Amino acid sequence: MAVPVGGGKEITVVSGRSCDFIQGLASDGTNVYWTSPSSGLVMKAPIAGGVATTLVSREAPFAIAVAGNSVYWSNMGHPYPTQTQPEPVVSTIEKTAASGQETETLATVPDAGESVWAVAADGTNVYWLAAVKAWWQAGPTTLMQAPAGGGAPLVLASGDMFGASLAVDTTSVYWTEPLPDAGPTAAALLRVPIGGGEPATVASNLGNYPFAIVGKTAYYAAGPSGNVISSVSIDGGSPVVLAVADGEVSDWLLGNGKSLFWLELKGGSDFGIYRLDLK
Repeated sequence: MAVPVGGGKEITVVSGRSCDFIQGLASDGTNVYWTSPSSGLVMKAPIAGGVATTLVSREAPFAIAVAGNSVYWSNMGHPYPTQTQPEPVVSTIEKTAASGQETETLATVPDAGESVWAVAADGTNVYWLAAVKAWWQAGPTTLMQAPAGGGAPLVLASGDMFGASLAVDTTSVYWTEPLPDAGPTAAALLRVPIGGGEPATVASNLGNYPFAIVGKTAYYAAGPSGNVISSVSIDGGSPVVLAVADGEVSDWLLGNGKSLFWLELKGGSDFGIYRLDLK
């Protein structure tokens, strides 16, 4: 379990086989949603803890986001898309009702072989990062936007980016880029206006780990093992340590305004989803 430091009480939402090889995590304030590429599943469970249920079964669901009554996720076509395949893998952006009853394809990534490592949504649009590389690596990446109801995608930004996380608020879309002079995992947090515009640096003290934007605050995992849950104002200021996890925050960290959720890996194979209530 994580140990709160200046934060609140940590609660286990779900653990064990239901969390087998999680790669995406999202919440609507009532449920937590996640993807398991190796199992080909999109699943959900109550944030207070409870039974996990399957929403969708497809080839390789990966990144995930939720807005309103819809769940947005990327289908990679193969659970290990960075490995050599007989044919280039084609990724798609899918939309599923939170009830799991309906699924539709919103967009197809135009370049075969590109993977969608991160997805964000605000109910009006869906956003994603596409690249021919692993999510933890920096490299040429494209940030895209498309209408949540379907329509032509728009390029918001491109360049050397990490694919670990993507977030959106009422005005901007956020991502991280490498800071080579500060170390191999050092990263800066950037944003670009929804609909396009000039990118701007928000903070430069992050690592290449998941982050979340809640109001005027960025929450992120830091430290050599990615186990230090911290926060910093997007308007500037010093970082604050909120919690120190026993294991590595191996995948997505997100917030719903009241709590933070993250996937924690302990002992090399034991995954669990954890919640930290904000004061």
